[in-house]
Amino acid sequence: IGCQPCRKSSNTLMSSISASQKAALASDLLKQAPPGEVREVMSDVRTILRNDELLREACLSAIEQYNEKMFTPVKVVKGSDSLITVYAKTDGQYIDNRNKIKFVFDHIKKEVTSTSKHALNDLHQSYADPIDIELCKYTTDHYKNGNSAIYISGEEEDLKIIICLESHAYSPSNFWNGVLLSEYKIDLKDRKVDSHITSKIHYYEDGNVQLHSNKESTMAIKEFKGPKELATSLLTLLDKEESKYQEALVDDIRNMMETTFKALRRQLPFTQSKIDWNKIGAYGLAQELTK
Repeated sequence: IGCQPCRKSSNTLMSSISASQKAALASDLLKQAPPGEVREVMSDVRTILRNDELLREACLSAIEQYNEKMFTPVKVVKGSDSLITVYAKTDGQYIDNRNKIKFVFDHIKKEVTSTSKHALNDLHQSYADPIDIELCKYTTDHYKNGNSAIYISGEEEDLKIIICLESHAYSPSNFWNGVLLSEYKIDLKDRKVDSHITSKIHYYEDGNVQLHSNKESTMAIKEFKGPKELATSLLTLLDKEESKYQEALVDDIRNMMETTFKALRRQLPFTQSKIDWNKIGAYGLAQELTK
């Protein structure tokens, strides 16, 4: 979105489509924003749309979905951050079982506008407490900027537990941002854990490179006696799964550097010069693309 030729081309396209189509395109762009960069994308979309009313129509739902998908951390009370997730949403508010609160969140301003008390029932709390203790230890030990949350529903014979974990590293001064998102759905009746781990990395100095990585798996839960034993078992599974994922990701990146990227470098022209985007029209390739 950021370069001038792209904006000129986008403006030409926008002038030929309907308002509803513009809103849909803007919404898609916002939902695909790289980690930590949704404000920048919204600013560029605003430049393209040139219609603040249409922007509000397009961006509110899109940014809400983006914040929930990215497990956006937010400071509500002193201590650990709360996470904005689809599992925390209830009646237009978000719950934080660790801090025993629920709150209203302004997705555009990224601000908490009101809070109130929230409590789990005794059964859910008896499972949440030991799991959350182990989860906090794991998050602190493994991630510098890590945040986590736990959600519980169902009756004793059919309890469902969801663990969400996010760890982000934003370095716009060095032209990169990244996030790791982990989601674990625990079904005690079927004694299984469905995991989904996602990495998103964006590097944009003198170019635009994005890495998206996903891994899904199902793990069995061993027999356990009580919530404390379950908590230890779950975090052991989580630790092993994330270690395997990160080792595989490092191997894949090394393989790409030795094969894909080397092949790409051989095919690209070697000019020893950077592209001046302000003079892009002078380049033969740009002239062909803009015909």
